[in-house]
Amino acid sequence: MKGHLEVKLPLTTSFQQFYCVLASDASDAEPCFNCYADEDTATAPRGWILLDAESKAEATPSSTGRLLLTVHAAGKTVVLAAESEADRAAWLRAVETAALRAASRRTSVSVGSRSELASVAELDALIRQGRKAVCVGKNYADHVAELAHTQPAAFDPSAEPPVLFLKPTTSYAFPGTPLVVPAGVRQLHHEVELAAIIGTRCRRLASDDEALAAVAGFCVALDMTDREAQTAAKAKGLPWCVAKGHDTFCPLSAPFAAAAGGWADVELWLDVNGERRQATRASAMTRGLPALLRCAAAVFTLEPGDLLLTGTPAGVGPVVAGDRITAGATGFVEMAVDVVAEGGGA
Repeated sequence: MKGHLEVKLPLTTSFQQFYCVLASDASDAEPCFNCYADEDTATAPRGWILLDAESKAEATPSSTGRLLLTVHAAGKTVVLAAESEADRAAWLRAVETAALRAASRRTSVSVGSRSELASVAELDALIRQGRKAVCVGKNYADHVAELAHTQPAAFDPSAEPPVLFLKPTTSYAFPGTPLVVPAGVRQLHHEVELAAIIGTRCRRLASDDEALAAVAGFCVALDMTDREAQTAAKAKGLPWCVAKGHDTFCPLSAPFAAAAGGWADVELWLDVNGERRQATRASAMTRGLPALLRCAAAVFTLEPGDLLLTGTPAGVGPVVAGDRITAGATGFVEMAVDVVAEGGGA
């Protein structure tokens, strides 16, 4: 595969390798990265381990007390002995990061111009290397109307610039991870949204076509919100980061690919304990996906793996510990999220 990624591990005086001999003539304090196309790998410097998107590393038990790391890469198994736990952790992060970057290189072409859509595994790896989730508020008229009582002033979404805010990647809850209700949060609301996965680095997009070409795929995201904290912040003109940014406050479905321009036909839905709460077609957005991408990229540089959450329709409502949220994009993906109290209780 063209565009393999290689990682140079920091070598210590006790560095040992038992299956593949690496040169020990480097002493980098931190992992560093470089890229080699297939035809260049023969001239890669000694002391480099070739990694691709399938490469894995794991801490290995040792009866002798050695701090071992086993790396499975390019069809080979490499066992490294670290001088300290910190070194082993650094090597593990280096391998994981390089594998994610290798995966992102395969998906950094837009869905719109690809004859073959990115796989779920490729898109999942891409999301995990993202740096931020850019979120859009007040992008469905029915949702604006249902929360009108919380607005400090009248708001016309079609006449105002889009409301943009960020959620940290630490708020992501990948499939199988429960949603944790923090102690003291009394009004936790669900908001189902279509999220676009950014495939290429972009800034100041010039056209709708260019905007859609930056999208590698999609997933369903739940923009969980501490409504009480958000309402108080709105009244004081403060940002929403506290209300939106707790750990696990952005559950994500498995990613999926859809044809360029097909975003408008995606049907979103959300149930709580089997009861339908939200349902919409993405075409009901006040501003469509291309316009949102252009607005976001005029403010933030969008990078591979970033998410753009496009807003939620009417029907938002509370969840409590013990609830089960199910949601999805009809014909593409479904997700299930268990709600638990902080500390693991229901």
